[in-house]
Amino acid sequence: MPEKRIPLLFLLLICFTLSLSAQSVSGKWYGVGHIEIDGDHENYLTELIIKQDGQSIKGEFNYYFRDSLFKNKITGTYIKKKRILGIDKFSIIFYKSASTKKAVMCNMTGIFELRVAKAGSVLNGSITSIDVQKYLMPVINYRMIRDTVIHPKQKNEIDTVHIAKREIMISKPETKSSVSKKTIDSIPIRKEPTVATNNSIKKDSLVNKAIAPEIKTVEQFNSRKKEYARVIEVDNSKIRLEVYDNGTIDYDSVSLLLNGKVILPKTMLNHKSVKVNIELDESLDFNELGMFAENLGLIPPNTAALIIHDGKKTYEITLNSDFTKSAIIQLKTKKGTKKD
Repeated sequence: MPEKRIPLLFLLLICFTLSLSAQSVSGKWYGVGHIEIDGDHENYLTELIIKQDGQSIKGEFNYYFRDSLFKNKITGTYIKKKRILGIDKFSIIFYKSASTKKAVMCNMTGIFELRVAKAGSVLNGSITSIDVQKYLMPVINYRMIRDTVIHPKQKNEIDTVHIAKREIMISKPETKSSVSKKTIDSIPIRKEPTVATNNSIKKDSLVNKAIAPEIKTVEQFNSRKKEYARVIEVDNSKIRLEVYDNGTIDYDSVSLLLNGKVILPKTMLNHKSVKVNIELDESLDFNELGMFAENLGLIPPNTAALIIHDGKKTYEITLNSDFTKSAIIQLKTKKGTKKD
């Protein structure tokens, strides 16, 4: 009978090991820091890299502010019984800084709580200025998600992963991807069908093929339900957009449309924002900005953070789209809006 107990003991050992791993804070975490104060302000798109050694932790607290990347080496403590992570003093740029070259830096400390669930691990908490500067810098709140490698098993995952792998290899991002090359190479990929070449193809046909994806996007966009997320009254007719993945990188690809026309063709999102300058049609009561889901990534639905820069004002909205609906932002221009 002892032989029958071996599989059970082995299973318990695996569960125990996974439990210990889930309770660790080691890894890469991503989130957006939101200022705990009324009004529209720049946010802090953050990458937290942690290496845990017992109760001690060390790593990096890296963040984007006004399109500039700031890096900090950090140390701290993790209390396993309470699942509390404390980060020692480090510097962060003042939230009202108009320039990143000549900016005021504030000393901060962080407190986070690890929450473990079947859907994934989350670090909830905030960073707070030290006593000397507590009236200068408000609290910055975070909900950070651990970056995990997901092995898809659902239907159509071959197509999704194929697209993801191809776009990673083609795009060659400037910053190092959180997914290692070994992981990318291990993803199964379906071979593309061979296309026969024909020198007699007309030039017009080539042009049509080039614009075909955008035409298809518009047709599918029009066939899906519109889900209105927010109405924003803007001061300027020319505004700047930024779109990025504010959670786990799961290969979400989107297109952006303004009044039914593609302004950002199919793009795979990561933690580095994609910027688009647009001009609104002042003859319309509302300009409709839509996010079209080109795929569902590995974790449906397709989720993205959209930042709208309207002169000195900034708005950030989280949008969700899938194969049945597209998220829509209505932009209302004031009479006599500025051109820049």
